Amino acid sequence: MRSLSDKIFTSGFWSFTLEEANSFIGCNVYFHNKLKESSYRGGQIIGVELKKYKNKERILFTIEEKNENIGKPWNGDISIRQWYSIKHN
Repeated sequence: MRSLSDKIFTSGFWSFTLEEANSFIGCNVYFHNKLKESSYRGGQIIGVELKKYKNKERILFTIEEKNENIGKPWNGDISIRQWYSIKHN
């Protein structure tokens, strides 16, 4: 994660198609260190960029931080691909 301003940050490099990633614009995302821990950061996805990372096309999300997205329990898939914590509003 990289802060762009007080309330805007980026998160990458996610393994989605550009079409999948664009469908998440306007959705909330919650970041957890562990499934059993509450979210430590979160916000609403406001932008998507396709970036090269380790010679692969990856997604970089721009996120508007929301304090109400902190302290939320895990609510999603428990498989290795845990991106299901991105929720449509």
